[in-house]
Amino acid sequence: MRRSVAALFGSVRKVPTFEEAIKAKASVWNLDASSIEASMSMWGSDGNRLLNDANDDLWLFLYAKHLGCDWTTQERKEMFRDLIFTNNTKNLGRRQRLEAIIVKGETSTNETNTFENFLAKSPKWNTSESYVAFRDHPKLKHVGLLERLQNSGICYMHASVLVQAYAIGCATGKFEGMLDLAAFFRKHETRQALENHIFQDQGGSSTRFLENILDTDPQLVKRFTDVLFHPVNFQRERDDVLRDLKQYGPALVSQFQVVEDFHVGEQYAHTGKTECGKVVGLHAMALVGHRVDDVHGDMYLLQNWWANKPFVEVDAEYLHCCQPVISFVASAQTTIPKRFKFSTNPHRHAELQLSLAECMPPLERN
Repeated sequence: MRRSVAALFGSVRKVPTFEEAIKAKASVWNLDASSIEASMSMWGSDGNRLLNDANDDLWLFLYAKHLGCDWTTQERKEMFRDLIFTNNTKNLGRRQRLEAIIVKGETSTNETNTFENFLAKSPKWNTSESYVAFRDHPKLKHVGLLERLQNSGICYMHASVLVQAYAIGCATGKFEGMLDLAAFFRKHETRQALENHIFQDQGGSSTRFLENILDTDPQLVKRFTDVLFHPVNFQRERDDVLRDLKQYGPALVSQFQVVEDFHVGEQYAHTGKTECGKVVGLHAMALVGHRVDDVHGDMYLLQNWWANKPFVEVDAEYLHCCQPVISFVASAQTTIPKRFKFSTNPHRHAELQLSLAECMPPLERN
């Protein structure tokens, strides 16, 4: 549970000094002595004061993580005060992104019923002819369905967290929790990434994020769908994807071009080229299953994060049209890295509203 500055020092105490308040946050925000000293220097040069209210946590985090440290004092003071006190569209968005990390965080339960709801719409995924990794993989079936949901918006981070948890389940047959994204932001995210997210509403690469959070030397087997389903090599590439899905488990689907028909509504099946329209952004999901349809041929099951569209099936042609990169985790993952042990969520269902667009990393094919 989040503890405000006032709660940490008691409601009857005087307003704490910035030094007292920032040191009280050291463990929950992963602050070392040098970081605290730099924060105190920035705070002193800006001439701010704590007010012993809910806004103090927002002020503290901005300075604790040295956001705007390369701006002028005047620029920083204006940007921070506008974020916290100005209610125009731009600053409301910035404040909401900051509060999602500091105030709201992840909400969690052990309820996992979205797949049952999907099967009611598409019962062909409930037959022995279909393959669903979290149901049919010899080890991962002991873990079962894991879920991450948000109300709306494109996000590149949920996919990587889920694929990591599934990869550990494929290796161990156990569930040891998922990375808590809000805690990751509070404790481990870089200053530049926080600035990009909070102030610029910029996202990042799901592939790079997955490589960053994996244990041991990460090895990804990548399949590029712009050539994957070409008629010349379709059968061989298709067989490779199915082999990898059964061997390595769910794959990261990155750089997925979200078109208008996919982004709007609750449609759960997308087939053919004709549905590919205007691209509204890039997205990341997880490839979790495969079946063969009498009409559309190969169908691929993607696990998504939108509350109204947690699962979607696409045929090979539609997948080729959206041109994602499919990355399987080939290196055995037996645990979440030790540096993230205190930033994990023990529940099988987590919700966090993050709108972080998928971006193409440079030299993706290397």
